Amino acid sequence: MPRKRKHKGLIITAIVLSVFFLLAAVGSCGSNENGSSGNSPSTEGLEQSTAVETSESTAPMEETEPAPEDSLASGFKEAQEPSSEPELIETESSSPKTESSTENVPPFLAENGVAQYLPDCQKEAPFSMTMLDVKQGLSLLFESDGKYMLYDGGGRKPSSYVFSYVRKHTGGELDYLVSSHYDEDHAAGLIGVLLKDKVGTVLCPDYTNDTEIYSSFASALQGNGAAVVHPKAGDNYQFGNASITVLSADDAADQENDRSITVKVTYGSFSIIVTGDAEKQAEQEMIDSGLDLDADVYVAGHHGSEYSSSSAFLAAVSPAFTFISCGAGNDYGHPAEGMLGRVQAVGSQMFRTDKQGEVTVYSDGANYWFSTDPCQDWSSPTVSESSSDTASDEGSSASNNTETSASSSGEAGDTETSTSGSGEAGDTGTSASEEAGVTAPQETETQNATAGENTQQYVLNTNTMVFHYPWCRAVKRMKDTNKEIVNDTRDNIINQGYKPCGICQP
Repeated sequence: MPRKRKHKGLIITAIVLSVFFLLAAVGSCGSNENGSSGNSPSTEGLEQSTAVETSESTAPMEETEPAPEDSLASGFKEAQEPSSEPELIETESSSPKTESSTENVPPFLAENGVAQYLPDCQKEAPFSMTMLDVKQGLSLLFESDGKYMLYDGGGRKPSSYVFSYVRKHTGGELDYLVSSHYDEDHAAGLIGVLLKDKVGTVLCPDYTNDTEIYSSFASALQGNGAAVVHPKAGDNYQFGNASITVLSADDAADQENDRSITVKVTYGSFSIIVTGDAEKQAEQEMIDSGLDLDADVYVAGHHGSEYSSSSAFLAAVSPAFTFISCGAGNDYGHPAEGMLGRVQAVGSQMFRTDKQGEVTVYSDGANYWFSTDPCQDWSSPTVSESSSDTASDEGSSASNNTETSASSSGEAGDTETSTSGSGEAGDTGTSASEEAGVTAPQETETQNATAGENTQQYVLNTNTMVFHYPWCRAVKRMKDTNKEIVNDTRDNIINQGYKPCGICQP
């Protein structure tokens, strides 16, 4: 019997020690899990805990998404700290273009809901649009799931900046390039991109003109090898998980501005409308077309001109935010006071490059946010600039037919009416007629005996394709290499592709 009790004691001791070591092992596993994941210690058995650890260590990568905060922060810094004239960048993008893992997924449907504006959002965005600061011009870079589209490229001066920006962000590959129309301030910056980068498809109007810009654009387009499409209203294109709907593309419109390719880009329930230089006639035709014009963001037509962004069109678009691309101190009075008033009337907030530089909007298909706060400066340029821009076409034509005597001491076509002060030639000065509220002085018209038409001396800016009266103050700032003085009719000059100055209203 004593021997049995001793044997029984040894068994009990062994059981106690086994339980002790088992509890110690389970506690160690729970402590390790808690330290790495932040969860409370597991109360499951040793076998289940081991199975969970094994499952976690062999889980596929797509089930554990990396945090995107770092990449987003760098993107926001880049958008907030633009360079006005960066040097050409020949290296590949720091965020190179990659194929989207959802490339074969059909576009999100806009009717799935209404996009929500999220201030101070710090989420990674699969979709974005940047309004580049190209001064008095327009250039927009879109990204959708690693695909890129450049809409217009600004004028000659910022063309190197546009090329550098596009190369940096796309790695030199564009899926779409859109030339809304062939004005210098929209098309010039596209030429360098076409010469140097790979482009999949180019959307452009089906008309030609005899300008140097168009000739260079057509040559670069031919050398690029991109597929060329002349779209029509109602056409749709796939752009990553976004869709592009053409709202207007009238190649036969009387005014070249109204030939602008207008698009609506939709990503989930978020959408943007861009109209190029389309004016009120084209806007009304879009309204009459029955196409869906509702959008969260509207890129203002014609840089905020009085002749675009009609009340009816803004009501149809109903944008929560309006982007305006224009140059500080521009000669056209953009954005016009009336246009800004109409934007405010529909409750839209505003971003503008002349006050803020580059601006980017981001979206995940359900929400959207911006690289900076909306602009609170709703002022138009100086009174003389904005008032000239708000005059109607009919009013301008009527005033152009009024003959006004030039100063008796000056040469015909090169002087202004006499003023009460001693202003320099080319300044508007202060005349008795101006104090009485009469239209600004105009040069004496001469009779063209051969053609039987009244002609007028005008100064053409062959760079901006704008024509002026010789006394216009904008002529003083014009480079001699861009200046051409002609005696011709207003209609003939417009038929050559020139636009009337917004200051002197020739």
